[in-house]
Parts: sequence; C-alpha cells; structure tokens
Amino acid sequence: MDPYDQLEEALALLRETGMTRNSYAPPLHRLLWRRGIPVRPPHFAPFHHNMLGTALWFGPLWGVLMWLLVWSGQGLPLWLMLGATVLAGLLFGIIMAIFYQQNARKNRLPLWDDLPHQPEKPWLAGKPSATSAADPHRERHKRP
Repeated sequence: MDPYDQLEEALALLRETGMTRNSYAPPLHRLLWRRGIPVRPPHFAPFHHNMLGTALWFGPLWGVLMWLLVWSGQGLPLWLMLGATVLAGLLFGIIMAIFYQQNARKNRLPLWDDLPHQPEKPWLAGKPSATSAADPHRERHKRP
C-alpha cells in the first residue's frame, strides 16, 4: 500500500474519534506532509519516535527562551543550562509520548501495520490478479 494511502486511512480514523485536528495532526506533522514526507500521525507512531521527535524541537526552543528570559542575567554555568535544556526536552517528550500512547489506547486505534488496507487499484478488487487470464485486457495484448 502506498504510504500516502495509509496516511489518509489513519487520518480518517482519527477524525472519526472526535479528537481535535491539532491533537491528531500537529502543525509540525502537517508541515512535513505538505513537504511530501509521509510521517505517521503521532497516535500511530512508536513511543520512541514521539518521545524523540517532541524532545528534539521542544528542548532547544525551551532552552533558548529560558536563556533569553532568565538565565542570561543570572550567570549560570553553560553545563547547567545545557543539562536543564536536555532534561526539559526529554521530560516533555516522554509526557507527550505517553499522552499519544494513552489516547490511542483510549480510542482503540489499530497499530499502523494493522490499518485496513484497500487495494491500490480498486478496479482490480475481486480479481485474482492483474495479469490473470480472466483479465479481458490481457487478451487484447496477446500476440498472434
């Protein structure tokens, strides 16, 4: 199955749950999808993907904001600021990964690999295969 088809099926399932769009399709995911990168929605992503993906953007953003608003005037050592930034990113990442995992369980979402698959070519549904003898187009292309 094409990854974009699988993504559309996942998003349709998530819409049916009644979750808000920002919950099942966060802005960063929508940006990646618009750029042609078919990442899984967070409710279908593995725990470590959600944890690292969230920590990698939140930690540095939080660290820069803390430095600008608080730390620049306090004279804290660099190692302490970096450690706090990494810790904040990891904690936020873990909390968000738990949130997505629990929300997926609560809504009884299937695993990514268990999403209902539709044939890539719906007009071939029910046929044994695209090249079988039952295919009328095959006869037309046969050489005499």
